[in-house]
Formats: sequence, structure tokens, C-alpha cells
Amino acid sequence: MIEVDFVRVSTMTGVQRTKTLMVDADKLRAYGRGEIYIQEAFPHLSADDREYIISGCTPEEFERLTQEFEASTPNG
Repeated sequence: MIEVDFVRVSTMTGVQRTKTLMVDADKLRAYGRGEIYIQEAFPHLSADDREYIISGCTPEEFERLTQEFEASTPNG
């Protein structure tokens, strides 16, 4: 396992963040080449951490988006 700084820009807010995670170097390379899915590459990471790697989004951003969507719908 290696420590990797994942620098991502949130697809929801445009905010850039860095998150340090422990990952297997070989699986990171395979994921980067598109050979395996993120769940296969990093099964030890939480779903939130895997989503961060994919989209740069945080759980708080998803929660805010959900609340805004519900507030904007007629039955929300």
C-alpha cells in the first residue's frame, strides 16, 4: 500500500480539494488504465472516498444538492 494525494475538482462546485488515501499501487495503475472498476481497485475505501476519486464531490455536496432538489420540486 502507498499513500496517494488525490487532487480533484468537484464536479458540483468547482472547488479543488486534496485527499490522502492509502491504495495498492498495482491496482491504482490498473484503475487508471481502465482495466478494473473502482470497487475492484479500492474495496477497502468507503463509498464516499471512491466517489471523491471519481467526481471530486464530498458527501456534504451531495446532501446539499439533494436538499436543493427536494426544495425545488412541487412535492418536495
